[in-house]
Amino acid sequence: YLRDLNVLKARSCVEALAVIRELEVTVIVADLHLGDGLATSLLHMTEGDLEELAPIVLVSGTEDINAPREALSRGVELFIAKPVSGPQLRGSIDIAITRSASRTARIARSFARNVDGLLVAKVPSFLCGHDVVVARSSASAGGGDLIFDQVLHMRRRIVLLDVMGHGVSAKAWAIAYAALCRGLCHARPLDNCAEFMQKLAEIAWREQAMDSVVATALAIDVFEDGLIEIASAGHPAPMIVKDAGAVQVVVDGSLLGVIAPEPYELASVRLQHGERLVLVTDGVDAGDVAAGGVLPDWLICACGNPDLFVSRGRELGQIATLKLGAQPKDDWTVVVLGASSQVDQA
Repeated sequence: YLRDLNVLKARSCVEALAVIRELEVTVIVADLHLGDGLATSLLHMTEGDLEELAPIVLVSGTEDINAPREALSRGVELFIAKPVSGPQLRGSIDIAITRSASRTARIARSFARNVDGLLVAKVPSFLCGHDVVVARSSASAGGGDLIFDQVLHMRRRIVLLDVMGHGVSAKAWAIAYAALCRGLCHARPLDNCAEFMQKLAEIAWREQAMDSVVATALAIDVFEDGLIEIASAGHPAPMIVKDAGAVQVVVDGSLLGVIAPEPYELASVRLQHGERLVLVTDGVDAGDVAAGGVLPDWLICACGNPDLFVSRGRELGQIATLKLGAQPKDDWTVVVLGASSQVDQA
């Protein structure tokens, strides 16, 4: 064992490639010269075949002074000259794994920053007779949370969507879903949110490129007369927070891209004075909320705060950051709506 990793052996590039394709490999340690070629050829043999290749540590006794530079320029993480001691090898493996993880995290953070505007709409603080606050945070390499709102006939639609997975690929698929959602809203503006969800699910099910993508989604339509309609595709249940605690809004529907979609349920609510409708992604409490549980107590308390809308959600964001961390393990989003005494000027 090295760094608590199980060691798997391969005597050639072909054997190594078979192991890499079959198992999740953390690091590759190889001699430069293998029986059927150079170990650097693994970098090319796996192109387009694997989402990401584990970092490679090359060990060689070659006298070619250009070999290290050439190997590193091709993507090898570390090049070590023989002879190599056990402590030196273990240290090099640690360095390679840490370097690779740090680089991946930096890429994910950069990508997330650049695409954030495509995934997160600036939901207004007041719409259709309701005060609204939004709090959210992104993980350095988290999932693909999406939130947007759309003006439709006599109503506003808010959509929350969470692509399962982590890193750049989840963010990329969230962008694809954002385009699909907006396109459907423009193409079918009279559909209710259950019909919208049905069409979105049909695309996810039929589109071959989305075979490996699973997502949950929640759509609400907020009408000018105060009615709120809700449809869900396996998303954490909306909650109505009031003085007596929190009550789930029961609305069922299959996850996007998992099974052939059936018609989605349509639930409706009207918020009374003091009640808040809370929408979340599972990053707020992945272990419980995603399994159908209620919101964590700290979130119920924060959403029930009488000054929630006065502070525009600042305290909610601060409390969530305190509970989930400044760099959370997963993206999280919270949207809270409450019946307002304001007069809509729109």
